[in-house]
Amino acid sequence: VVILGLLALIIFYLIPMLWITFISPPPDGYFMVCEKGKRGTVRSIKTIGRSTRSNKIVIGKKGQIKIPGLQDKEFIIMRQGKRSIIKNVASKTTTEIRAFPSSLATSNPDIKIIIGSERDKIRSC
Repeated sequence: VVILGLLALIIFYLIPMLWITFISPPPDGYFMVCEKGKRGTVRSIKTIGRSTRSNKIVIGKKGQIKIPGLQDKEFIIMRQGKRSIIKNVASKTTTEIRAFPSSLATSNPDIKIIIGSERDKIRSC
């Protein structure tokens, strides 16, 4: 039983953690959700990726970044080489996350997502 428990720990915890840390890290960047002009808190995409042990972060009603009022999967944030990119699931367009923050139009006109690679530059909705 102890060996089975150690094997499960290695398979389900250590291997995914090592994979995310060294081989395929989550994308870099920060985001803020604004609802009806109200400023939200700035959060790290990399921290969310590490906590969920995933290198693709989904924004939507059922994603790692849960935002009520959006579609189930609205955006996917992933790494391509050294770049972090955002893919719009509906239109299949991709955008690179840059230092200057950009605004993402969502399916809900009352919700806006501000995203950028530098935390200090994300200030207002």
